[in-house]
Amino acid sequence: MMQLTKREAQALAVIASRLDRRHFTRTINPDDILETITHLGMIQLDTISVVSRSHETALWSRLGNYNLDHLTTLFTERRALTEYLTHAAAITPTTYMPLLRQNMMRYPDDPEYWSGHRGEIRDRILERIYAEGAVGSRSFESPKDAARLAQWESWYGNKPEREILFALHAQGDVLVSLRDRSFGRWYDLPERVAPEHWHIPALTGEELQRTLLSHAMRSLGVATAPWLTDYWRTGGHAYVPNNDVRRLMPSLAEEGCVIPVSVDGLKDDTWLDASLLPTLESLREGSGWPTKTTFLSPFDNLIWNRDRMEQLWDMYYRLEIYTPAAKRVYGYYTMPILHRGRLVGLIDPSMNRKDRVLTIRALHLWKGVKPTVPLARAIAKTLDEFTAFLGGTDWYVLQSNPPEFAMMVTDG
Repeated sequence: MMQLTKREAQALAVIASRLDRRHFTRTINPDDILETITHLGMIQLDTISVVSRSHETALWSRLGNYNLDHLTTLFTERRALTEYLTHAAAITPTTYMPLLRQNMMRYPDDPEYWSGHRGEIRDRILERIYAEGAVGSRSFESPKDAARLAQWESWYGNKPEREILFALHAQGDVLVSLRDRSFGRWYDLPERVAPEHWHIPALTGEELQRTLLSHAMRSLGVATAPWLTDYWRTGGHAYVPNNDVRRLMPSLAEEGCVIPVSVDGLKDDTWLDASLLPTLESLREGSGWPTKTTFLSPFDNLIWNRDRMEQLWDMYYRLEIYTPAAKRVYGYYTMPILHRGRLVGLIDPSMNRKDRVLTIRALHLWKGVKPTVPLARAIAKTLDEFTAFLGGTDWYVLQSNPPEFAMMVTDG
């Protein structure tokens, strides 16, 4: 079995996630964004917007500054992107429709669920979409009778149409045609959202599972069965259950698609994407190591699996937004710092959009990371780039751990 050092495994994972270096020196165009999302399979969405939306940050981490309007172009003009439960709610290329249809079939067209008021609302929504085009929850008025609200789960707010749209979306009766700049979903008919791909036959069974595992390996680079199980999942179930992952991976290895490896510190069975073998050889010859410094959204593909983050990078990280302020260790909305393939610390940022100032309330270096001048300069340069992406003009670091590092970054 091939042996990988922890450092090699980290580098290969970062390279597979397109976070290893600056890949473009020119202006980013819509095709660059689409290719990045297609390679990863999906970019997770989240409602939190302390500095920018998670999907916007994840793309910036890989591409650098880009025009956010390109995302709208890819949704509305190119019909190249949609949204589905591919890793919770996530932006996904429409070319992936054949991989998603089986999951849509998991949500049965339950006559009991659609009886009565739900069925009536469903019919009204679909009739409106057929006649008028895409709709969002804001297209509907809130119920005038407050007593009616008791029958709708608070998760869906005060409009019953939100629940019905979510159910129709899960079943594939409608697809997301746009996530607008206010973070609102707009739904339309599948044949309008994905006209070139909706009618392609769905992949099912083992063929689908093997395809999804291959995609996950391409994006993860190095993976254990639990990491692969976690990659394609809704909020409730995995597209490829853990038992099936463990059953199928040996056959993918026999076919040469993946290579069984042993990684320092990892006890579970681990595989390397076979396409990265030349990259590994280059690393061992001293070239191709990650050079990039960037900040990661808490929901970035590289780190959304916290167990993977801890096992591979030795960083225990939890978002502390819902932790009482007095009990927070690192800050309200901390973002990991990726530096040359290693996770070296956390920043706790806050963006004042009116004054156009990015404030780093705290900067923590991880245990064992030395506060060197080159590291400080790399972080300072990344703060310049992140501030420009957010439309800001200046940034400040209020405090750091160790304390002297804040001044080193500011001077950098």
